[in-house]
Amino acid sequence: GIFWFNPDGTYRHISRDEGLSSDVILSLCLDNEGNLWAGTDGGGLDRIKRKVFQSPPELHPGNVKSISQSTAGGLWMAYNAWGLSYWNSNAVADFGVGQASNAWTVLADSGNRVWAGTSTEGLFLLRTNRFFPVFAARSLGPEIFALYQSRDGRVWVGTKNGLGCWNGKNWKFFNTHDGLSGNVVRAIIEDTNANLWIGTEKDGLNIFDGQKFSAVTNSLPGLDISCLYTGNDGVLWAGTAAHGLARFDNGKWQSYSTSDGLVSDSISYIIGDDAGNLWIGSNRGLMEVSEKALADANETNSFFCRVFGRADGLPTRECSSGSQ
Repeated sequence: GIFWFNPDGTYRHISRDEGLSSDVILSLCLDNEGNLWAGTDGGGLDRIKRKVFQSPPELHPGNVKSISQSTAGGLWMAYNAWGLSYWNSNAVADFGVGQASNAWTVLADSGNRVWAGTSTEGLFLLRTNRFFPVFAARSLGPEIFALYQSRDGRVWVGTKNGLGCWNGKNWKFFNTHDGLSGNVVRAIIEDTNANLWIGTEKDGLNIFDGQKFSAVTNSLPGLDISCLYTGNDGVLWAGTAAHGLARFDNGKWQSYSTSDGLVSDSISYIIGDDAGNLWIGSNRGLMEVSEKALADANETNSFFCRVFGRADGLPTRECSSGSQ
């Protein structure tokens, strides 16, 4: 078989017991992604991939529906049908059944408040190490899909019944009677001009300038908005539940789908990194794509999409939508 040595002197023995087609190796090649290719005697060509993703052993193995970073640097996690956890410096505090147990979105705001949106119980707020219902926000309904804090400190809540806003003292609620194109709000993001973009489940995008809502439906690949992201360059990215990805820059829309190189048209979340890449969750794997490559796709007619799944250490390739 193969002996793969690590810089710290440890090694891993890889043999037929671990999936090699043969223990007799004739040739080896390491590619620029860190994959090892092995030519075997009679077994053909094998690829051995390092697991680039790891699951922290101190965390629960359940379905993590939402993650938010606190001002102290720790991470809040909402688990499907279980509760919430706070992880900081390898110590974990759990907030289980009876305390927003159906949480599927969580937000740690700039004022050290922790909000939890649930699938059946409405909105919760952490007080003295326990989550309590926000009774003043009962008009939001029991299903909370998205939580977001704008730069002015206001907390925005996307629900099945419209959009809620807390200014630090009072609540205000918006729905189709106030100009929203649809009441089921799935995603919220603020752009560099302090406009709020609101994505609805079946009725496209809305822009809120602080005074009124304006619907944006033209040039979108679909009206089923599932997630939104804006980078430091001001470009807006919109994911849809079944119609791929859209990019908005300088007043123009650009769309991407599986026919252009995406692995799936079902986009569940989007986030950018410091290297200029987008990380895109889908029902067929976690995608990594260069923002520049997507911007140039109209000219080059192609882009490279790296897809991660179980072979890379993810417990599943499915990054489902429906939560934040």
